[in-house]
Amino acid sequence: MTSRRRGVYRGIYSVLLNDPGFRKLSPQARHTFLTMRLADYVGIACIWRFDPTLIAAQTGYPQDELEIIFKELADARWIAVDGEWMWLVNALKYDPTASLHNDKHKAGVLRAIAGVPRIAMLRKFCRYYHLPYPFHSHPKANRMPSDTPSAPIPIPIPNTDSDTDSLAVSPGDKSESDESQSPATATPTERDLAEHRARQERARALMKSAGLTPP
Repeated sequence: MTSRRRGVYRGIYSVLLNDPGFRKLSPQARHTFLTMRLADYVGIACIWRFDPTLIAAQTGYPQDELEIIFKELADARWIAVDGEWMWLVNALKYDPTASLHNDKHKAGVLRAIAGVPRIAMLRKFCRYYHLPYPFHSHPKANRMPSDTPSAPIPIPIPNTDSDTDSLAVSPGDKSESDESQSPATATPTERDLAEHRARQERARALMKSAGLTPP
């Protein structure tokens, strides 16, 4: 069987199954978390635009039940949700296959977060992992309409550790006010190309700020 047919490789530490906090979760929450952690769509940074329909198909739970499960996971600080974006908190930190001390892995994480819009959760993610925030030094002219956050769903962004900054969204952490936008007359193809170029520029800027050599 080829690697493409097998899918991407994912790894977790076996101690997760014995973690007291993990065992306190409902069976449905544990099942859902493990399903997402092993899925190919999560990526190296474990912060992605999630699709409840796909997760429902993979877990077998209806979407209305998934909302309850997501709430349980967020309250227990296993995930954070901001609009249509989800972060598996600590998944990268305890990933046996990836390390931010590895330049190639770190570059992969920076490329991944360069595609995340300006949402409060991204700022928390960068603070938590001591990574450069993609929009601090990026030219305003390259910010695209998709960089503005979607309306959040009513799931809290939790704390992960009393020694770290709170992951809860505060008024000061709200996404920046709308900047210059692409012309309303631009075609979808032009917007897609412009957004792709903007993300590439953000990724290169992040790598430079992290002391890495951009490709």
